[in-house]
Amino acid sequence: MEKLYQNDLNNDLSEYYEHKTFQAYEGLSRRPWMHAEDSGLTHVLEENARQIWELIQQPQTRVYIAGLRKTVQDFEAIMIRTAGSEARWRWTREEMIEQKRWAELLYD
Repeated sequence: MEKLYQNDLNNDLSEYYEHKTFQAYEGLSRRPWMHAEDSGLTHVLEENARQIWELIQQPQTRVYIAGLRKTVQDFEAIMIRTAGSEARWRWTREEMIEQKRWAELLYD
């Protein structure tokens, strides 16, 4: 999620999403314009990898990833480790794409 689009004054996440059915993980890149190694999401993903993997296993879960292309690379590297193998992660991701439960908004 982009900080640019979040309205802290109105607390958008609390106002528009039911916490029982919505989970957001937010990361802010330190210096995307300087090609920093960290996409800003790595630490958050590592801390929550097991919970994210469990959520992904549920058929009602939808994944939306927005940000730098590095964001998806970081996400996939962590999910491969969490899934236990690259093959298992690829199969899971492809299944979500086929079921229209996966969306990305990426930029360079």
